Amino acid sequence: MSRDNILNNLKDNISVSKFRKEKARKDKIRNVLQSSLAVVLCMFSITGIVFAKDISVKVYENFWGTGNGVGHAMEQGYIEKPEMEPEVSNTVMENEETGEKVEDLDTSVKVDELVMDDFNLSITFNVTLSDKALEVIQGEAKDVWEMGFPDMVIKDEEDYVVFMAPQQYKNYDLDSEKVINTGINSFLEERSGHTLKVVYNIYTGSAHFPKSKELNVKFGKINISKDDTVDTMSGRGEITLTGDWDFKVDVPEKMYNRQRIEYVQKSSTNKDYTAESAIVYDTGMEVGLELKNVINDLPAEMPTTPEIEFYKSLPEDSEFKAEGSQISSYIYSKLWYSEDYKAYTKAYDDAYEVEVYLLNSDGEKFEFTMGPRENGHKDISEDKKSLSYGAMYDLTKYDMTDEITVVINKNGREDKIVLERKGE
Repeated sequence: MSRDNILNNLKDNISVSKFRKEKARKDKIRNVLQSSLAVVLCMFSITGIVFAKDISVKVYENFWGTGNGVGHAMEQGYIEKPEMEPEVSNTVMENEETGEKVEDLDTSVKVDELVMDDFNLSITFNVTLSDKALEVIQGEAKDVWEMGFPDMVIKDEEDYVVFMAPQQYKNYDLDSEKVINTGINSFLEERSGHTLKVVYNIYTGSAHFPKSKELNVKFGKINISKDDTVDTMSGRGEITLTGDWDFKVDVPEKMYNRQRIEYVQKSSTNKDYTAESAIVYDTGMEVGLELKNVINDLPAEMPTTPEIEFYKSLPEDSEFKAEGSQISSYIYSKLWYSEDYKAYTKAYDDAYEVEVYLLNSDGEKFEFTMGPRENGHKDISEDKKSLSYGAMYDLTKYDMTDEITVVINKNGREDKIVLERKGE
């Protein structure tokens, strides 16, 4: 098909109404990526949670949704319950729905529980509301479904920023080397009487949290909502308390003196399988593997169509590439439902497919850690023959033995790598 014919077909057939109907129908089946670049990134840079098939034989209570390894560590005493006086602030409370505004309220905040390791910082904040505050809420604490601190900043004694609410970055002149890249999820753990307890699960990406001895917590707003769909951490919420909370939390020695324990490969049933790294932490074990010669006959290139090639050849200022045109989604969607593309994606799905779990010498089985922190990566080598794999598992210092076995299921075959604790 000539370029002129393609252009005319696009102009004739992709009216706004037709495009919207087509997009609405296909969005019910899958979310459509917005560009060819996104497709390529999706296929060749698959990182994130790695899924396993079996449930771990040994399962501990998954405290706060942070993973069974963290839960086990907490059961073994890896948790701090600070003895601190509540931080009380004179507060102004405003209900945006009713317009009601009340001043001179006492609102207290303290930390009930704390867990900090290399990858996780979980804190339970205890917020106590006054009678007047509950009147503004027009209910009781049990009627509140979301609560967050949209301007919170947490620094340690060395001025490392271990957490900062996203909208606060513009207000600080920060040393990038002292800012820990973090993500967060939160939920209300308790709602009773005048008390609201919210858990902040703060987690790192590839970086590690510093071995902080104290955490300095500061914020000036508390957002509250009775709507469970509202994200109060982002600055939304029909009820806002404005005050000044600034307090310190001591981190216990067992957390700031935490140590990593390394393991090295002792043996492997497959000469092409190697354990590149293996480290046990208080709350989990991180394993990195190199699996050579496990991939066969991957497609050299992603399938394409004449329409896609035409679109890619257009100048960047073309009306078809203008922001909001969404034509790329339309033409790529034709490819995504083709048999050629399905065969292409299946080949890569098969290449990435691998199941890994750990066994200690007591025969206990440990799966990868399920929690808020992104866990796991799989990367195909440049020659498209080998696969590198890494993930955190729920085997902790409390479960480790002198030897640990990594069980790998790939291409219908089971192999084992035996690790041994590295000598001092």
